[in-house]
Amino acid sequence: LPKPGRPELHGSFVATEPFPLETTAPTPEPAGPWRRFFARYIDFWVIGLPTVFLVVFFLASVWPGFDLWLQQAGSDVVLGFLVIPLVLVIEAVILELFGATLGKWLLGVHVKTLTFKSLAFDDYLFRQAEVYWAGLGIGFPLVSFFTQYRQYRRLNAGMAASYDEGLYKVTSSKVGAARYVLAVLVVVAMTALNGFLLLLDRAESNKGKV
Repeated sequence: LPKPGRPELHGSFVATEPFPLETTAPTPEPAGPWRRFFARYIDFWVIGLPTVFLVVFFLASVWPGFDLWLQQAGSDVVLGFLVIPLVLVIEAVILELFGATLGKWLLGVHVKTLTFKSLAFDDYLFRQAEVYWAGLGIGFPLVSFFTQYRQYRRLNAGMAASYDEGLYKVTSSKVGAARYVLAVLVVVAMTALNGFLLLLDRAESNKGKV
């Protein structure tokens, strides 16, 4: 029996395989050194300034001679030794509660395991301890410069930071212009506030000497 329809089209359609589906997600790009630096800069000051005020308030309330000690040379370095580890612990708590800190969210920085899974709280605490030692040089100004420069050279050469090597991956995702602008505003505001507080501290010190 003749087939209905247009005979010239019979047999013209050949079965083909459907388009292959993407089986693996693209590998996230490593976060560059400057993006990581400014993400940590934002986190450090946004968390650090309130923490400093709380620590100073607590010490002043339990130590009658704290104000006099604070005016001595080198007291700010010692205070930094106390505050920086506390800031790093608070950062780990914020990351556990909200999944990101302000700096990392603004600049699209993510800390993952080697299989791109989120870190458990204790793993992030361990990483923070390594950052404190090998990245921030325990907060000592001269040592911190060299430790951060060493990590910058590693990242700029395409290597992992020494405290991430073989353990973690720090990746970046695309962020919109609005977030970049907001990150710049936060950096400028934190820098200006820090400078203003330093001027106030110097004015108080000079007043005490007079």
